[in-house]
Amino acid sequence: YGEGTASDDLLKAAKLLADKEGVIHNSHIGFGLDLAAAMERDWRKSRFVHLAEIGVLGSNTTFVHMNLIRDDEVSPIVESGLSIVWCPLAYVSRGTPLRQPTRIPDMKRRGVNVALGTDSARQSSAGDAGFLALQLAGGAGHATVSEDVFEMMTLGGARAAGLQDLVGSIEPGKRADIVIRSRNSAELMPMIDPVHQLVTVGHGPSADNVLVNGKIVLRHGRATLVDDDEIFAKARKSVGHVVDRLGLRPPGLWPRAEAA
Repeated sequence: YGEGTASDDLLKAAKLLADKEGVIHNSHIGFGLDLAAAMERDWRKSRFVHLAEIGVLGSNTTFVHMNLIRDDEVSPIVESGLSIVWCPLAYVSRGTPLRQPTRIPDMKRRGVNVALGTDSARQSSAGDAGFLALQLAGGAGHATVSEDVFEMMTLGGARAAGLQDLVGSIEPGKRADIVIRSRNSAELMPMIDPVHQLVTVGHGPSADNVLVNGKIVLRHGRATLVDDDEIFAKARKSVGHVVDRLGLRPPGLWPRAEAA
């Protein structure tokens, strides 16, 4: 996990191992502002300044969240070539924008590679993350356009995973990883600016066909490798057993109980 759970020796060892094996060194940092402040007190300096000094930053380093970036951390981040995985819903769900406006769109403007994440499948779909990123960037005062977000969802994600030579764009020599989206919905009309409309209104459910390395894994919105109905039924049954065993009930059920 990294943040708040790893010593300097462990972080340095992880980075050295990633360098040796030619893979990405991935870690969480900057999800909770209070935890970030605690780390700063412990290290007696800004987190990315400290991480740069101990040799943890680099082009094969990918940090998830990065909801807090200090002024003196901008240069180490930009110069290191690291990647950021921004999880917009996780950022907004705890009221973080009220305490700390995001600086990630500005990092992208400065040349830092940015990808988008969901943090959890229960939080949002990948398409929803792009839509929310566009709104949060504007709310923080960054002039971000849909093309920026689309790049985060494609090229940015590939580079953050260390797979930029295999996926992320449609070109000869790369794997045929392609999402084909439907345009047969009213909100996508008149399709004169497809990137903007895909990011803002056509996200998520508009995925019609999906190819992974040339193999069709989604056809007309249905999975080809598993039985959707069977999987959904098993998931509902499993969750029902857990809820009953623990005596839980989802919040917000109707009718709402009257206030005491």
